[in-house]
Amino acid sequence: MNRKTLKLIFILFVAAAIVSSCNAISSKRVGCVCTNIGNEMNCRYKLFSDQETDRIKVESGETLEISYDVEVESGELRISLLNPDEEGVWEKDFMEAASDTATYQANEDGKLILIVEGVDTEGLFNISWQVME
Repeated sequence: MNRKTLKLIFILFVAAAIVSSCNAISSKRVGCVCTNIGNEMNCRYKLFSDQETDRIKVESGETLEISYDVEVESGELRISLLNPDEEGVWEKDFMEAASDTATYQANEDGKLILIVEGVDTEGLFNISWQVME
């Protein structure tokens, strides 16, 4: 490949990484760096008015333990958990820094939905979880 082709591929790769780094073009995210790998979800941002979600497979009787560390400089942040029927089973609102652990015991097999939603918020969140028998 010639130098111009390599340069074009590099520019397209960087542009795709920037667009996908915060998942959606239409959402309000500024200065956002997010990762959602395995059983961790981490985000740091100047402005976050959007949602990050993950699905967590559980079996009836298992306990989900969610650990969170949140810093809110401005705005509001909410962490919610929905059962497999998409009914809310736990939620916590934040307007300032907080760290804690929450647990939920599954009463049916399926995938729980973990949602982190920001409303004009600045700060960060680090969330991890584990499923225990």
